[in-house]
Amino acid sequence: MFQFRKAGIFLLIAALAVGGIFVAGWSAWFEHLSGNETVYGEGNVPPQWQIALDAAHSALRAFAVGDEYARLFAASSDGQPPGDWRLEIARFGGIAVFYIAIIFGLLALLSEPLNQIRARLRRGHLAILGETETARNLAEMWLQFSAHHRFARRGVTYHTSTTQSLPGKVLVQPRTKQLSKGAIQESLKGANRIVVAEAHDGMTIESALEIARRVPETPVFAVLSDPWLAQRIRHGLQSGDPDPSGHKERTSKGDLLTAVSLSSSAARSLLQRHPPFAIAMKNSHPRIHALVVGLDGLGEAIILDILNSNLVTQLETPAVTVIDIAAGKRVESFKARHPGLVEHFDFFAIEADVTSLNETCITALEERCRLLPVTATYVATSDTGPALKGAIAIREAALREELFDTPVFLRASEGAGLPQREGGVAFEADCELVSFGTWKEIMHASGILEPVPDRLARDYHAAYLKSETQGQPAADIPWESLDEQSRISNRRAVDHIPAKLASLGFDLDGYLRGQTLTSYSLPAIASHEVLFRNATELVNLARLEHERWMFDRWMNGWRYGVPRNNSAFIHDNLVPFDELDDRFKTFDIRLVYWLSSHIRKTRDGLVRLPDASKPPQEREADVKLVERLFGRGAVPA
Repeated sequence: MFQFRKAGIFLLIAALAVGGIFVAGWSAWFEHLSGNETVYGEGNVPPQWQIALDAAHSALRAFAVGDEYARLFAASSDGQPPGDWRLEIARFGGIAVFYIAIIFGLLALLSEPLNQIRARLRRGHLAILGETETARNLAEMWLQFSAHHRFARRGVTYHTSTTQSLPGKVLVQPRTKQLSKGAIQESLKGANRIVVAEAHDGMTIESALEIARRVPETPVFAVLSDPWLAQRIRHGLQSGDPDPSGHKERTSKGDLLTAVSLSSSAARSLLQRHPPFAIAMKNSHPRIHALVVGLDGLGEAIILDILNSNLVTQLETPAVTVIDIAAGKRVESFKARHPGLVEHFDFFAIEADVTSLNETCITALEERCRLLPVTATYVATSDTGPALKGAIAIREAALREELFDTPVFLRASEGAGLPQREGGVAFEADCELVSFGTWKEIMHASGILEPVPDRLARDYHAAYLKSETQGQPAADIPWESLDEQSRISNRRAVDHIPAKLASLGFDLDGYLRGQTLTSYSLPAIASHEVLFRNATELVNLARLEHERWMFDRWMNGWRYGVPRNNSAFIHDNLVPFDELDDRFKTFDIRLVYWLSSHIRKTRDGLVRLPDASKPPQEREADVKLVERLFGRGAVPA
């Protein structure tokens, strides 16, 4: 809209300038020609309309660089033209308009070839493909982002097949079907990163896979709406075992393709700033109980994120209650996409329209809330209008029936008119409405704007490579060759780090309140603090990590069985930590111990809560296990 307004103002100014020049020239020529026998001949005086036409013709000739001043020289007794400021305006103004028009015409004629050359020569830029609102918003957001980040200052090249009105700093190029020819090929080769956001998920996956094969060393982000499909984007790149420790077939070069789910990114942006484990601990709840309104892609993403990145040792396994107008159908779909998952946590569904809950639904919800206090409510419907309506309805029902007083989060891409909240778990009112999921939040949570995409997840995977599984080193599986499920597993492990620190007793309140969207680093602990105070504290955290790992596997359809069969999604280690052989316990311990080399210490870092000031009683078996791994004195760290 701003671009159209700007163009309209420019055209208005140009029209006023041309009109002013014409009027000045016409009035001067009309006055000069009226009664001028030199021009028309002695005694030959034409009618006024003829003089007016001749004056208009002479005025228009100024725009064609016509030298009409010859008549004035001929009519002047001293050979000099009469000094009329109107004629000077017409004379020089017309010349200026003529040459400006020529320049603009040449630029318009050459703009496409020049843009093609510019696109071919550009390096280190962001390349975007697609016609969606996501693609457009990202192009505009990148310009704002680049003002504060040096690595993003090479601009944006936007390849689209539709007419788009974008800021002038965005180089818009035609989107061709063939990605291997012309300027689009050169643009993709020279890009710092590439984002694909086509009209639907199928087109996005097709384009992203082709680009990943052509530029395997460039980060490629495929923006999808379906979080389940995002984990399976590499169906065309490889086949075989989906477990990171047993792949048989890999692409020869690997790639840096990342599937970005808008729903998962929205959930991640919310749960990182307002983690439900912190809300539950603040309210002394025995476990997280999430009330999810709407079990579509966003509702599913919220549930999965809670089960993976919000497990802490102080709380029992999370519980989820779903309210959906089509709960029966959507619950069956959820179970089909994640077979067996609901067997491992408390899952309950109520089929109802949240905006018009009847007495039966209220009674069912009352019984559920009486058993498990609600930690937070997530209104996960897709559109802002229905989300706001549903959030207000559930809030009023909760207050009226005294069901709960914890916050109600709703997705609103533009904020729904609600005030922006800082991170943390301090809320100002009972059942306070808190919006999430703005485009800015989603783009930051997606990882597209990270200076080095997946830096922490890569570091975590490097720790995995140094470990051993079933006695076989895993060092032959670099990040570039991992399937998307394994990469997502590493990202989830990194997202779980704040929960691990909370499990060690650290107070995260200040960290959550100060967390910004552009923060891509781990929290630091205070200089005087020790991460693991004894072997048992380390082993307890390894036990939590094993629980998180099992949920990660269950989400992807794995189940317990002997012998292990990766192709059939059967794993013999899907058992409680204490039932593992010591050899496999050490695998979790090594991954947890990785934190000791990545959590920084600063003067104003995290400190432990008063009730966690004393370490747990150390067990002799834990000491022997840890010393066998790292040697005597490896803990504290």
